[in-house]
Formats: sequence, structure tokens, C-alpha cells
Amino acid sequence: MNLAIRLVPCCILPLLRAAVLLLSLAPASAMAQQFVYSYDQRLPSNYDDVFNLPSIGVIPLRGVDGQNFSAAMAGELQAIRIGNRPAFSIRTEDSGAAPGKTRKSPPDTVYARTAADRLGVKGLLWGTITSAAVTTDKYIGAATSCQNKVCTEVPIDCFKYQGSYTVTPVIYAADTGKILYQRQIKRDSVTDVCGGMVRSSSLGDIFGGLFGKKKEQQALTPDSIMTAIRLDAVRSVIADLTPKTRKAKVGFKTKFPEFDKDGQTRLALAIDQLKSGRPDKACGMFEQMGGEGAATKQLSLRYNLAACEEVNGNFNVAKQIYQAYDRDHPAVDQMLNDALKRLSDVK
Repeated sequence: MNLAIRLVPCCILPLLRAAVLLLSLAPASAMAQQFVYSYDQRLPSNYDDVFNLPSIGVIPLRGVDGQNFSAAMAGELQAIRIGNRPAFSIRTEDSGAAPGKTRKSPPDTVYARTAADRLGVKGLLWGTITSAAVTTDKYIGAATSCQNKVCTEVPIDCFKYQGSYTVTPVIYAADTGKILYQRQIKRDSVTDVCGGMVRSSSLGDIFGGLFGKKKEQQALTPDSIMTAIRLDAVRSVIADLTPKTRKAKVGFKTKFPEFDKDGQTRLALAIDQLKSGRPDKACGMFEQMGGEGAATKQLSLRYNLAACEEVNGNFNVAKQIYQAYDRDHPAVDQMLNDALKRLSDVK
């Protein structure tokens, strides 16, 4: 009787140790099957058709100040980034014979498509500036001057700068001439300068402290006012087109049992590209391995193609491929569950 009591714990102990070992290995094994790529995820917006353009050309807008506006627009578009990569590939043209408003002028869509073809781009930013002017009115103001504790009001020269800017930028699809973005932007400003001091301005701190808190600007001129109001209009467009992002993590499978040794080696190189921060090259390599989206027969590759679509912001396509993977993969897959949860959170 005593012997039986001693033997039971001895038999159970190895089984308990084995169970604990299996439980501890399960998460590690699951983690070993994936590489988690962290990035800034672009969220859907009203201008996804613009984001999907591989390249955008920017040409001088029709009307006064068109050259300057297009140069500022190209620079600001080029500066937009998603994570560590540019959001847009921008090409410019220093000058162009934009059609005027005559009967012989080609339709705007025809001109835009021709210009896009000339630049070798898939989209074109053009448009019209109908107002770009700064008027100057001089008047006599007053300043307080104090000497020996006696203060008096003395006259000083003052200038009132009134700026007006109206622009309608348009982005066309080169292939179809379809308008992807169009908006009329109006900017008016009033700036009072007395004795070299900015007393008031409706422009605010537009750039480089031009109208900062100290309101000091010795070199304030109509040209600098025009630069500020132009940049204000440009940044209004940039605010529309700047992608909204959030921090995201997407898991890619790193084991490919459906492939032979050579295929697994090539796919491992794609994972290395991911680890080096090049999802574009990695996804290109996945596609070269025979990827057909939801119809891809190799499930591990199909899953990674869905992950690529997710990273590229094509959430509907990604969800379709994930669901196709789910349909043909009967076993529980936590990576898939996480992916579907992520996509359900995207508004």
C-alpha cells in the first residue's frame, strides 16, 4: 500500500514535466514561424486614387504666378513621406506652353494627358491661378518715444500689405484624363508694418518665423508676402493629400513547406528583404514565385501575398486573400486571426 503511494508521484512527474515543456515551446514555435514587419500604415482617404498613382508630374499652372506655385507644390509633394519612404514620385517641367482660353486651345484633359505622356508619369497636377497680387498702401502711424521720463507720440511710416490668391489645382489621371482631385483655394491677407515691426498679420507663422511671435521682419516686402500667401495655399492642398497613418505590425510567414529546397531558399531571401526594411522588393519576390492572389495554391505564399496587400494599403484585396486562405486552411491560425482583427479595425 505504501509502495503504491510512492510510485504514483514518480510516474506522474515526468508527464507533468513534458506537458509543461510542450506548453512553453508552443508560443516560441509559433513566433518562429513568422516575421513581424512594423511600419506606418496608410489609412483610407477620399483621395486613394491619387495615392495609387505610381508617379505625378507637376507643370506650371495657367495664369500669373503659375511657375512659382508649381515649384512650391512639387517641393511640398516630394517632402510627404510614409515612414521612411516618399509618398509620391514627382517629376517636374520647368516651362510649358499651357493653352489659353481661346477657341483653338485643346481641352484641358487633352493637354494634361499630353503633358503627362511627355513627362512619362501616370498623373498630372495642373490647374489655373485666377488671382495672385499684393497691394501696398502707405500711411502714417504713431509710436511712443520716451526721454527723461517724458513720453510723446511721434509719427512713423506704416505700410498695409493686402494679399489675394485664388488657385484651382487639378490632378488628372494620365490614362483616362479623369479628374482625381480638384479644389478652389482662396487666400486673403492683411499685414500692417510700422517702423519695420509687424504689428498685425492674418497670415500667422507661415514659414521660417516670417511672422513669428516677435512680429519683427526688417526685410518684409510684397514679394515675401506673396511667398507666404502662396505657401499657405500650397499647404492647404498638401493637407488634403497627406496620407493619414498609424503604427501597424503585419506578420509574414517564414516557413514554406509547399516548396522544394530551391524555392524555400528564394523565399528566405524575400524575408531577408523584409528584415532590411524593403517590403517592396520582398513582395515583388513573392509575386515572382507564382503568386496569383487568392488563387495561389501554396497557402504560405498566399498568406504573404495578403500581408503584402495590407502593407500597401489595399485593405479590401488583403481581406479577400486572407479569407481565401482561411477557407482552404482548416486548422486554427493565430496569425490569420490577428490579421482579420487588424483589418476590422480599419475605418
